[in-house]
Amino acid sequence: MTIENSLERIATALEALAAKRDVNVQPVSVSAPSAPEAPAAPSAPEAPAAPSAPEAPAAMTPQQINEVLVGEFKRLGGREPIDKVLHDHGVQSISDLDPSQYQSVITAVQAL
Repeated sequence: MTIENSLERIATALEALAAKRDVNVQPVSVSAPSAPEAPAAPSAPEAPAAPSAPEAPAAMTPQQINEVLVGEFKRLGGREPIDKVLHDHGVQSISDLDPSQYQSVITAVQAL
């Protein structure tokens, strides 16, 4: 069986499926594949790219820090260590944190 016959059978099967779903399908003609193209001549080697500066982490939302700290709460088995880190950052709760403090709090809690 040639590839053309296989493609024709696939097209026929797809048309039959589409007819069952009342989908408007236009017949497609299949032509023989052309001969493969010769590979392009190799070009001069490219210079290695200069290393880029590491990207800054994306800003977290209050919901994201809360999700991270809930996971840490489960890991630690209580909220006391998290409360201590929050107090060390001068706040009583997550909602009191400045967004610039989020990563510092997460790092401190994960180090526990």
